[in-house]
Amino acid sequence: MTTTYALTFLETELRVNVGAGVDLQPVRDFFSSHFTFREGESGRARVTLNLFLGEAYPVSSVGSGERVWIRQSASAFFSVPAERVRYEGDECVRSLETGTTLRFRMSRTEVDVGLREPCPLLDLIELIRDLVLKLEQESGKVAIHATSCLRDGEATLIVGAKGAGKSSLAIELVRNFGFTFLSGDKTLLWSHAGDLMCAGWPDWPHIGLGTASNYPELVEAFGLAEQIARADAGHLWATANKLALDPTRFRGLVPHAPCGANAKVTRLIYPRVEPAPGTDVSELADGYAGLAAHIEAAFRPDGDWHAMVSPSVDVRRSLEATLSAAGQVPAFKLRGIGRLTDEHGKQLGLKGRAGLDATENH
Repeated sequence: MTTTYALTFLETELRVNVGAGVDLQPVRDFFSSHFTFREGESGRARVTLNLFLGEAYPVSSVGSGERVWIRQSASAFFSVPAERVRYEGDECVRSLETGTTLRFRMSRTEVDVGLREPCPLLDLIELIRDLVLKLEQESGKVAIHATSCLRDGEATLIVGAKGAGKSSLAIELVRNFGFTFLSGDKTLLWSHAGDLMCAGWPDWPHIGLGTASNYPELVEAFGLAEQIARADAGHLWATANKLALDPTRFRGLVPHAPCGANAKVTRLIYPRVEPAPGTDVSELADGYAGLAAHIEAAFRPDGDWHAMVSPSVDVRRSLEATLSAAGQVPAFKLRGIGRLTDEHGKQLGLKGRAGLDATENH
């Protein structure tokens, strides 16, 4: 028996047909922070995924093919190497780790997904994220390497390179200033009526040992005490000491924005969290200019691992509109340990811990 689900995110909908023996629940749990799954279909799906136990194409008769990456990450755990072949005119891909096979039936905009186990979680997550991100870029969204938080219907965007302290600052805002967590490593932006809008993106939260050491609840929940104790104090905040945490457990500790939330961005913050006596905050006259360096293209410049969704719109127009809207948003630079007082809140235009406007606390 096959069960059909409609997976929805912003302007994208996928139809997911789940065959007997396939366990979709871990995939649904991962995406539940941002995507909605409902049984049935609406007829608006852009792409259909057919999941079943077996092979999407006869691997033994086709032989090996070109080496590609479903995902290539700095972490071996999150990298998914694969090979690509053609079978009966269709592009086909096989995961070299799990044996999951994919057959891209372009004429029907369907992907046959043959599984050797009930739920190869990483394969399915990366396939879905890849398709949705490309479709959203085609709809005018801009992906940026940034963390975001939500409060009172407004979003704060925290922008920076890996290891800058984006997650550290986000947890600080959630813990002490009444925010909810919207997105960890990637945020989607777009312009609407001149405003800069954003939506979160599902991912594994990455937290450094230095960040975790500031929050006992994280240390206890993820059993990090020994790792923190063993780490050289001078390297506690190093990028090498960042950990990928279970997203479901993380959501249980850190309040998250509702699924499907999107909001107007009213604040940009560029942090550099590092060992220091305190935290310094200053306003930037042209902070929006720093966004461009952190834009992430959905389509790879050296070629993609499949062609089910191909670039068909000029992204420069949506990028220019997004950056123009960002130019109207106050921007700030943050340096130091990353812990915020009510005085810092006043500088950032935030309410204090007691829920009062920070300007009223002094």
